Amino acid sequence: MRIRPLLLLPLFLAIAAPALADEPPATATPPTKDAPASDAAATKGIVPKAVALPGTAVAIAPDRAAGTFLVATQEAKLHRVSATKGVTWSASLGEHAADKLAASPRGDVVVAASALELLGVATEDGRVLWRAKRPVAFAFSADGKALTTVTKKGHIDIYDPATGDLRSTRTSEAKREVALASVHPASGLAVLGVADG
Repeated sequence: MRIRPLLLLPLFLAIAAPALADEPPATATPPTKDAPASDAAATKGIVPKAVALPGTAVAIAPDRAAGTFLVATQEAKLHRVSATKGVTWSASLGEHAADKLAASPRGDVVVAASALELLGVATEDGRVLWRAKRPVAFAFSADGKALTTVTKKGHIDIYDPATGDLRSTRTSEAKREVALASVHPASGLAVLGVADG
């Protein structure tokens, strides 16, 4: 098994980058005797932290605790990674690697989508809570109490994310196969892209 490093950067880099794109680059001024040491540190930039990861990362989602992430690898494993402690738990996802992860806003469940199935995994310890057939698209509700999925046949299903129990289902009136879909977490609105013909 190959150990690959995972680089963690502070979150504000992703948020600040678009805002900084319109500003001209700042020139670093060497610190003087009168300048505080913190000014010198601020001009050095952001230093990534490498964390050893057992495998090759293919999907990443934020975890409920600050500085922790959920990482799916090509080896069909899911890892909880802490910036300070490294990998805190690992779980097997079965035969296929997950290519997409979505963490519940409540922080208790992460949903991992492999080529064939959707899995609900407890973020506390990596236990697989439930398995279902992979949909075209899925998203948590804004409060994390529901998981909406869209199937190829146009079924819009609402699940309990902790148990995988089906709460309700609706069927699209478009009688064509759904090729693409997107679910808006706040409103639950699903946009379907159907196959032509």
